[in-house]
Formats: sequence, C-alpha cells, structure tokens
Amino acid sequence: MGKETKKVDKVASEKIMSDKVKAAILSGIMKLSDNSRLKCDIAIREMGFRNCQFDVIGYNKNENAVYIFECKFGTKITSIGQAFGQILGYKSVLEERGYEFLNKFYQKYHEDIIKSKGWLKIELEDWFRILSTKKIGFRFFVVLKEQSKELFREIMSIKSDIKPKIGVLSITRDGVCTPHLVWKKEIDDKLINSEKIEIELIKKYKREEFFDALEQKLRIELPEKYRKFKTNSSKNTSFKYFGIYPGTHYEIAMKYRNMVEIGFHIETAKEKTSKVFALINSNESKLKRLGKNIKIEKWGYGWTKGKGVYWARVYEEIPKEILDEKFLTKASERIKKFVDTIQPILENA
Repeated sequence: MGKETKKVDKVASEKIMSDKVKAAILSGIMKLSDNSRLKCDIAIREMGFRNCQFDVIGYNKNENAVYIFECKFGTKITSIGQAFGQILGYKSVLEERGYEFLNKFYQKYHEDIIKSKGWLKIELEDWFRILSTKKIGFRFFVVLKEQSKELFREIMSIKSDIKPKIGVLSITRDGVCTPHLVWKKEIDDKLINSEKIEIELIKKYKREEFFDALEQKLRIELPEKYRKFKTNSSKNTSFKYFGIYPGTHYEIAMKYRNMVEIGFHIETAKEKTSKVFALINSNESKLKRLGKNIKIEKWGYGWTKGKGVYWARVYEEIPKEILDEKFLTKASERIKKFVDTIQPILENA
C-alpha cells in the first residue's frame, strides 16, 4: 500500500478566509438545518471602525439584519476564545455607534462597487429608508479553520457562556466556507445557531451638524407663524440663535464645564432692552413655569459700569450630553417651550 497523501491546506491567511466568507454569503451556498440559507444581499470585507477591524460585514434585506463575521486563523483555544471576545467588543461599539457604523458600511460597499464596475443592489435612498427604522438586527459569527474541530467541546463551552449566541462557521482546507465544523448534525446545528439582537440606531452629530439639524427641526415643529425665523451662529460654532422678535432671539450655546445654555436674549439698545426686560420681568410667574432652574437677569457691563452692552436674558443651563437624536429632541422641545411662553407676552403687550 502506498503512503496516504497529506491534504494541502489552501487557506494560508485570514484574508483568504474573509474572501471565502464574503463569496459564500453573497452566493447563499450555505444551507442550514431548517433549509434556509445563510445569505446576504450585500457584503464587504476589512473595514476599520472605532479602533476595531471588521473582517466581513453583510446585510440581509429580508431579515433587516447585519451579519458580522470574525475570522480566526489560529487554531489554539486561546486564539479561538479571543475571537469570541472580539465579537463582544464589536457589540458594545455597535450599541454606541450603530448609526455611524452603518453609514460607513454602506459607503465602503458603494466604493467597492464603483471600483469593480458593478451595480448597486441597494441604492443610497433605500439605505436611508432602512436607517430611518431606528432599529436594526445584528447577528454575529466566528469563522474557524476546520483544524479547530478537535476543540469543539471547548468551543461549545465558550459559546454557551456568551450572550447573544454567536454562530460558528468553518473554512475547510480546500477553502470552502461551511456551516459544518464537526460534520455531525446535532453538534453543528448547535454551533451554527446565532441569536439576532436589535440595536437602536441613534444618529450622533458634530457640533455644527447638531445646530443645523436643530434649525431644521424647529422650522418644522414651531407654530407656522414662527418658522421663518432668522439665524446666526458663531464662527467656532459655540452657539446658534433664532430671531423672531426685533432686538431679541432664542439661543442655544455650548458653555464651559460641559453645560449648555438655552434661553431668550434681549440684545439691543439700552432703552429698548429696558422696555422689553420690564415687560418680561412683569410676567415672572409665567416664566417660572418653564422650570425651577430658570434665571431672569440683566446682563452686560453697561448696567454696572455704565459702559458696554445693556443686555438681558431668560435662560437655563443644562448638562451637555452626547450630541445625538435624543439630545436634539430635548433641545428643540426646550426652545419650543421658551417660544410658546415668551412670544405671547411680547405680542400681546
């Protein structure tokens, strides 16, 4: 009898593994135990985001879910355990920055299609509609070389200790991506099982973007007669104001000590400021309904030194939060409350 020929391993790197995974999920060749197929409509490989390096990312339109695949070339249990740990790290990043992640995912997908002279399976406007759902599903998978099958008990133990359940795929020596690591149905069905989780998509802004979004929100949400307000902002985008009544404006300003001021400012000549301030101050009881932290004061060196500006304001300071959709809503609601309270006082005088 001749010597048995040793099977050559054609998978020489994680790059080759990720190439095989991407090809497999786009083709839908992997059939699962329930006769469904592990398939994505679009997919990319190797994307950096927030100090993480994602090997393969795919999107399944029917499920409205993003699939994350972490390929691990090493076959020792410490290396395999690291792959599961990386997935948990990715999950925490996605929970905080999911909206930004998905924007970058689509951007890279678009760039890859342009380079390959292909055609877009999901257009940009369709992607924005997907993001507008505010939530999206995620599934996570670890992809191992078939040589790891000897450690399937240890892999099952790691998998059972982690939430959400992370699916396990295999790359054969011939470079075939498969949902079979051990090739025993009962075991492989448990290994491939992945749990879908829902992650809330919260858009986060840079400061200038936040002010612009706030302006657009107020032009929609304020009473119609106030929507044509004038705006101005600082060159370093530390504040933005919205002018409705002559000599006055509503303002949001990023302050020191991580505070944000929201208020109504009277910034005109001394006589006009004094007149409007007297009117406002005479309605102190109405203004105090805006909240317990409301302050009503004359403001500027002119009042104390006789030289400088003669201004006044009604305002509050609130802690600065992450500039996301939640804080955008909070800021717009507070400014709208100021407008609803103060404009009738000015207009009915």
